Amino acid sequence: MQPVNYCAHIIEQTATQLGENPDNLVMRNIAAGLQRAQKFLLPDCADMIEIRDLKDAHMDLLHLPYPLVALEIPWQHPNHGNITGGIHATSSSTKRVVLAWHVKDAKFEPWPGFNNAVIAQMSADDAIAFIAVAYIDRFQAWMPMVSACVIPMGQKPVPVRDTTATILADAMQGITPAKTWKHTLDYHLMPLMTETQARLEEAMGKHAAELDAELNIHDEMIAVIKFANVINCENVTTTKLGAPKSINKKRQAKGKQPFFEYHVLDVTPEQGERESGSDGTSDRNGPRAHLRRGHIRRLPTKAVWVRHALVGNPKLGVVEKDYRIETPKG
Repeated sequence: MQPVNYCAHIIEQTATQLGENPDNLVMRNIAAGLQRAQKFLLPDCADMIEIRDLKDAHMDLLHLPYPLVALEIPWQHPNHGNITGGIHATSSSTKRVVLAWHVKDAKFEPWPGFNNAVIAQMSADDAIAFIAVAYIDRFQAWMPMVSACVIPMGQKPVPVRDTTATILADAMQGITPAKTWKHTLDYHLMPLMTETQARLEEAMGKHAAELDAELNIHDEMIAVIKFANVINCENVTTTKLGAPKSINKKRQAKGKQPFFEYHVLDVTPEQGERESGSDGTSDRNGPRAHLRRGHIRRLPTKAVWVRHALVGNPKLGVVEKDYRIETPKG
């Protein structure tokens, strides 16, 4: 398991952008957030659990382990590379970073007043906001998506009925599970890179640019849901992958951004359980790792609450390259 150091590279690139235009100012705020955030290394395409449809269990776990987190995600799978979902001209992006925060207590915002603007628009007690930053392969540069995404907490999945959700589901062309989901969640976009957005609207038209903005954060929204689900499971803990001291000493001597330490997830999937209606697909080797919702377990002398857990075959559903898998003994 090797660190990818995406956050450090974004911070270095941002330091070279000297203009005072609104987009550059936002990018500097993002870089400052990446400096402060607790950083997690996720597997390719955030492929941690199988989500066949969005359910109450997934929404119950939608909260972050820290007020501000950065998720570094390699995006190498051949069916998951394009950032525009196939509707407009595609751009391959094989590296992604998600900067996510709780709007009420993270003390981070990409532009002044962002969090208050979010709170004023929602009825929920809190929300998770996130920004997607993608490495555009043909430009060899990091680029934030034009909009931030806000997901109110405490909501329940709703059936996919509205036109926008249907267009999104159809447009993904199998790139994400959205095509097969029967339920969706309430989310809305907030302005971020306003100058870039204005140029896109002029070139593509307002409606097409808005749809493109939604498509370009959809992969990362699913990654945030999966991360929150996994990190809040009973049988998932974290350890830290320390920053490389010798390498950082050389980088600092050259005036470069030092590399960071990372949180690594330790996953111990429970095996041997099959449940009707689970999110895991099955074959002769058992179901893929999936989420089992918290429930009451009745024992001979008492009843106990069992937290959410990952169940299923880790070889089919957990990527060992970026996760430490502890195989149950016995």
